[in-house]
Amino acid sequence: LPRVEDRRGRPVGELQTLVAESSLVVCLVGFVMHLAAAVGTPAVVIYGGREHPAIDGYPDQVHLASGALDCRGRWGCHLAPDLVCPHGMRCMDGLTPELVAGEVFDLL
Repeated sequence: LPRVEDRRGRPVGELQTLVAESSLVVCLVGFVMHLAAAVGTPAVVIYGGREHPAIDGYPDQVHLASGALDCRGRWGCHLAPDLVCPHGMRCMDGLTPELVAGEVFDLL
């Protein structure tokens, strides 16, 4: 994507300013999505199958998550994070780079 900067690995102390000064962030569910909400920066949040956006998603963020699957419960996958998925991570199959890029372009 043009004008995209990969800022992974930055010291935590720099994140608030970095996120606040960004046009948009793309992140996994977790700390950066909460920080983006706190400073008002638009975010595309990749959930996958571990949890459902209804649990902790913010209404003004874009949530990319798998739909209903027979291998997970209503609110998300119940496998411990350190277990190998016996279903081949089907929950991630539809979360393609093209999908993420499309959502980013829609927000910009």
